[in-house]
Amino acid sequence: MPATLAILSIVFVESAFSAAGVTDQAASLSHKLLSVLVLLAMSVANSISTRASTRLNGFFVLTKFVAILAIVVAGLAVVVLQTRDPDRDVGGRDWFDRSWFAYRNTTNPDGSETDWSKLGQWEMLGHYSAALYGALWAYSGWDKAIYVSAELRSPARQLPLAINSAIPTIIVSFLVANAAYYILLPWRVVSTTDSVAVTAITRLLGQGFGIVAAILICLVVAGSLLGNSFVAGRMAVAGANKNWFPRLFAAVGCIGPRAGDTSAPGRRNRTPVGDHVAEEEEDVGDEVTETNKSRPDAPINAIILSFILATVYILAGNFRALLTFNGLGEYTFFFLTVLGAIILRFREPGLHRPYRPLIVVPVIFALVSGFVVVRGAVFAPVQAVVLLAVWALGLAFYWARKRWLVGVGCESARHGLDSQT
Repeated sequence: MPATLAILSIVFVESAFSAAGVTDQAASLSHKLLSVLVLLAMSVANSISTRASTRLNGFFVLTKFVAILAIVVAGLAVVVLQTRDPDRDVGGRDWFDRSWFAYRNTTNPDGSETDWSKLGQWEMLGHYSAALYGALWAYSGWDKAIYVSAELRSPARQLPLAINSAIPTIIVSFLVANAAYYILLPWRVVSTTDSVAVTAITRLLGQGFGIVAAILICLVVAGSLLGNSFVAGRMAVAGANKNWFPRLFAAVGCIGPRAGDTSAPGRRNRTPVGDHVAEEEEDVGDEVTETNKSRPDAPINAIILSFILATVYILAGNFRALLTFNGLGEYTFFFLTVLGAIILRFREPGLHRPYRPLIVVPVIFALVSGFVVVRGAVFAPVQAVVLLAVWALGLAFYWARKRWLVGVGCESARHGLDSQT
């Protein structure tokens, strides 16, 4: 999640600068610091309250579809103009002059060129898996709905409905937007810019329209940034309520610890945490006072944690490296989670399952995600090594905590036996 926040912050800044024709300064310190500033603004917005965040996010979702529609309309206009006058120089022309599926050399960000016709199949699969991370990251959102399922009144009914309607919408939007990009821009430009939409509109209609497009795209990115920051905070709260994170990150409505927020006996935690841990606490009735309703409920400590981690990623990485790193991390755990679900389907067939897809769906997902992770790790060894280091730290923490809990349990049992004696 911090890697996703870092990527979105970088895209926000690059989209703004693309309207002015600046497309090669992403690695500069000034761009990185501006990305951190954008991330800070969204983190502060999420720290106000849950209700304010969700209302603001609704506006951003509408903006997102308006932006996609504008890009598609621009692409259709170019198609009409080009077919009416084949000699007219409008848009990218690559879509009109060349086969959409034929090999053509790609200009890389460092200035080198990739000749696809000379690559072997194994190398092609490496590039394909790396490119797939971008598509999978763009599709991302179906998994985020799971993390905030405690926000829903009837998750068993509402969650499948949301996912099954959102995924086709996202896929169609992604395909038509990318087709429009290819129509609006030459291939050599598409492969070198990290803000394709703004570059396309600026090239087609001029800098004035490019600025408008930049504002629209920045709003779109801000919406994604706000939503992902919202989810990142709730994930940390859920982890803290399970004692996987320090209890500090379970506190809501304050900076630093505050007694009684989530762990005091006899109180029920009504803050959305992406899990139903709160249901395990003692229920003292469903009556909620006006004071509780108006009390701040944003997980500020958890939001600060995600901001700090994302800032490290912004300063240390770049858009494409972070995209691959994020894909490797996410899809490793997606693969393991879905593989576990498949195993449980056979090991415990009678287990209660609020969601039960056809077995072929998780099997296909596990096969594809497993391939993407393995080939992606070979293709991007640096990111894979960093990820392995993160795993090693996590496993060491898990092992140490497990040993500590066993020691605490034995000590408590001994004291209990002594007191009985």
